[in-house]
Amino acid sequence: MNKSETTTQVRTKKKLRKLEPPQLVSAPAACSIRTRIKGSERDFEVLEVLGDYLGHLANLDLTWAQSGASTQKRKKRLTLEANARWANSIIGETDRRIKLENTNRWRHRLSLGRAISCINKRLNAKPDNQYYKPYPNAKVAGLKIIRRQNLIDRLNKIKSSPISIIRGGHALWQKRQNLKTAGLTIAQWQERWRAARMFLSAKGSKDESFGNCTIQVNPEIGSCSITLPVCLAKTYTNSLDGKHYILDAKIEFFHRQEEWVERAKPRTTEAKAITYTISHRYELKGRWYLDAAWTYQENESPSVHPQLETRLGVDLNADHLAVWPIDRSGNPVGKPYRIPLNLKSLPSSTKDGRMCWAISQLLRLALKLNADLACENLGWADETGRDDQIQGRAFRKTCSGFPTAKFRDRLTLMAHNAGVAINIVDSAYTSQWGKEHWINFQVENHKATGHEAAAIVIGRRSQGQSARRRTSNPPSLARREQRAAGVQCDRQPKALTQDQSTLDKLWVQGPDARGQPPAPKPRHTTQRPARERSLVPVVFQNSLTSVNVNSSEHFS
Repeated sequence: MNKSETTTQVRTKKKLRKLEPPQLVSAPAACSIRTRIKGSERDFEVLEVLGDYLGHLANLDLTWAQSGASTQKRKKRLTLEANARWANSIIGETDRRIKLENTNRWRHRLSLGRAISCINKRLNAKPDNQYYKPYPNAKVAGLKIIRRQNLIDRLNKIKSSPISIIRGGHALWQKRQNLKTAGLTIAQWQERWRAARMFLSAKGSKDESFGNCTIQVNPEIGSCSITLPVCLAKTYTNSLDGKHYILDAKIEFFHRQEEWVERAKPRTTEAKAITYTISHRYELKGRWYLDAAWTYQENESPSVHPQLETRLGVDLNADHLAVWPIDRSGNPVGKPYRIPLNLKSLPSSTKDGRMCWAISQLLRLALKLNADLACENLGWADETGRDDQIQGRAFRKTCSGFPTAKFRDRLTLMAHNAGVAINIVDSAYTSQWGKEHWINFQVENHKATGHEAAAIVIGRRSQGQSARRRTSNPPSLARREQRAAGVQCDRQPKALTQDQSTLDKLWVQGPDARGQPPAPKPRHTTQRPARERSLVPVVFQNSLTSVNVNSSEHFS
C-alpha cells in the first residue's frame, strides 16, 4: 500500500457525562443516643435471662420466616410464648434482616454482572476502541476467560441458593473457626456469641405513655420498667402488678437530653414514639447500655442551617483532607489546610476515633472562618470491580480500606449538630480539571498540589461556577447570581452602525488612573498618537469597554 493511500484516523474526544447540580444535604431523619446502665447484679441477671429467652424466640421466628410462614401465624406463635408487644418487635427485626440480606444479594449480583459484561466488552474490543481497550496479549485474555467462567458460576450459585442470615454476625462466627488467630478462648468466644444473639429491643408508639410501654423510661425519676413474658413474670417480677421488672439503676441521658425529655411525656397526647434497645457489650468489660432512637416526622424535622457565602472546598483522600476556603466570587482565600487522616491497616475502633477527630477539626475550621462545607457526593451507587480497566489493584485496595459510608454519616450528623451546612457536588473530573486549571496557582510561595486544586474545583462547583478560572474581566456579581438562578439576559446586541474599515481606524487610550475607560475622541481626529503612549485597539459593538489586567478579580 502506498503512503498516499494510507488514511489517518482522527480520534474523537470522549464525551463528558452530564454533571449533577450541587445540592444541600438535608437534616438527619432520625436520632439515636446511648447511656450506660449502672445496675445491680440482680438487674444484670434478669437482663441476661430475658435476652437469652427473647433471642431464642428471634431464632425461631427467623426459621419460620425463611420457611414461608405468614406474618399472622408468626405473630400468633410468638404471642403465646411472650406477649403481643415483644412479638411485634421480634417480627419487625426479622423482616428488617431479611430485607437487608435481599438487598445485599441484589447488589452482589449486580456487581458480578457488571464484571462479566466488562470482560466481554474488552475481549471483543478492537484496537481503535476509545472506551474499552483490548487485553495486551493472548495470555492475559485467556486468564480473563477463565475468570469470566468463575464469575458466571458464582452468579448462578447466588441465584439458586437461599438467603443466609446469621444472628450474632458473620464476622464473629468466622472467629470460631480459628480462635488462635482471633486471640480468644472458647469460653470468651461463647460469652461474646451469647451477648450478640440476645434480643432486647422494643418499638415505641405515640399512643403509649412515655413513648414506649414495653421498655418504659420515666425521665422525671429516672426509672426503667421492662415488661416480662408470661413464663418469666412469676419468677423475676418486682412490681405490684406482677408483670414488670423495675431496674435498680437510674437512667439518665446526657446527649440530647432536652429533646429526649420532650418526647418522653407521661401523657399519651404529648408523647412521641421512642425505640429502646438494651445491649451487652462483652468486649467492653461486660458493660450494659441502653439506646434510645426516634425518627422525625415531616412537621417536626430539624431545619437545615442557612447557607453562607464562603465555602470550604474539601477533597477527601485516603490519608488526608485537602481544604481550601473559597469566597463568594469563587477565588481561593488564604492558604490551604491539610487535615491528616491515616486509616491504613487499623482496627475499626481506631479508624472511627481518627475519623471523628478529623471531622471535628474540619468543623472547627468552618466555624472559625464562618463558612459552609463543599464536599464530593459520597453516596456512590455505582460500584467498580477489579475488572474495570480504569481501576488498578492499589487503587481498589485503598478504596476498600476507607469507610466511606461511615464517614458520610458521621459528617452529616456532626455538621448538623455544629450548625454547619454541607453542599454536595458531583465528583466527576474534579482532580482532572483541578490539575488543568489550578495546579500552578500560588499563594505566598505555596504552590497548589493536585488535591488542593481539586478542593478549589469542588468549592467553585458548589457555587454554580465552572472549574476554569477566567482570564478576562469577569461579569458582575449580580449577573452571576442571575445566571445561577436561570434568569435570561435581557440585553440584546446592537447592530453595528459603522463598517469594519472605519472601526479598524479608531483608536483610544488605555484606562485612566481610576480604572475607567476614557471617552472616545471625535471622528475628525483620526491621527495615530505617538508610540510611547499606552494605546489599546478596541472594536466597538455594544459600548466602549476596557480590560484592566492588573485587577485582583481576574480569578473567578
